[in-house]
Amino acid sequence: MITLGTINKTESLWYSINLEGNYEISLNASVSADFDMALYNSSLDVVQTATSPSYPDIMTIYSRYGLHYIEVYPYSGDGDFILNVTSFPVILGDSERNPILISEGTIQQTLDGSGDFLWYQVDLAGNYEFVLSGPNTTNFDLYLYNSDLERIGISQGSDYPNLLTSYS
Repeated sequence: MITLGTINKTESLWYSINLEGNYEISLNASVSADFDMALYNSSLDVVQTATSPSYPDIMTIYSRYGLHYIEVYPYSGDGDFILNVTSFPVILGDSERNPILISEGTIQQTLDGSGDFLWYQVDLAGNYEFVLSGPNTTNFDLYLYNSDLERIGISQGSDYPNLLTSYS
């Protein structure tokens, strides 16, 4: 979806969109104006904003579903803008909504760098121990969440193996 619009100093423009996965939303405008944008869920709670003083303003949205709203509003100036919404594929493990399903055993994966993460889902009954290992030049952390996505454990450390024990 590409939308052209004109905005003045006192107004904002709203767009509704039905999201079904991953998106990049970008905003471009003339150099004389500074427009920002925000993404809201169907309850009008702010999900994400893009407020860069230079263009393009970009929001990368992972695993969002259902009715959402995009607001484009002026920080300063007025003029024309282009709002571009592009979808990209859902990748297993990229969010809590698309976890990689696993059972007992060993899993080997690769993370691309700081800020990268993978989500796994495992059904637990009883006591479990998770062991995280990696090259000595890295420092990975392991987080354990319950089914309500409340964090119930964390393994942090700079030496491997990192251990995280779960007790039922």
